[in-house]
Amino acid sequence: MNQLTVVLITALVTGVVSMSGIWLGNRLTRENENRNWRRDRCLEAYSDFLHAMETAISEAAMAYGVECGTEKHAKQCEVAYDKVAEMHRMGSRITLLAPDALQSHFAALTEYIGTELLVMSFQCPKASVEERKAANNKLSNLMANFMVRARYDIGIHPLDNLERIKKPWWRFWQR
Repeated sequence: MNQLTVVLITALVTGVVSMSGIWLGNRLTRENENRNWRRDRCLEAYSDFLHAMETAISEAAMAYGVECGTEKHAKQCEVAYDKVAEMHRMGSRITLLAPDALQSHFAALTEYIGTELLVMSFQCPKASVEERKAANNKLSNLMANFMVRARYDIGIHPLDNLERIKKPWWRFWQR
């Protein structure tokens, strides 16, 4: 009877331990799959937004370069406005997926492009060189802040040197 009790207790303990291991493994696998799903969706949303943002900035720069008061200027302003609207539509996924730490930087970037940058592109007479440089610096800083937090969110270490992000954005205003 004593040996039978030991065998039963051993079997019970072994069963409980193996069931706990199966449950823990299943839970960890599910959490990993959920994390990977979110990372993949965020990567897609951030990439789509960055592409739409780059297109909007490019179209706004082209509107800035067209002579004021012409039909071509009016058409280019309309195209730039449409591209900014598309950028905002792409950003709605970010609003749903991104963590709070990224939301304020994303909002600041989209608001700046959708208002100040767009207005500067449309206004006649054109902004001065100093105003364009200040706008470019602000855009670079907003973009760098967004990029660092987006990279961190999808599991890529923050950049050591933010100048690598800022540099390409200088080109769009230099004419």
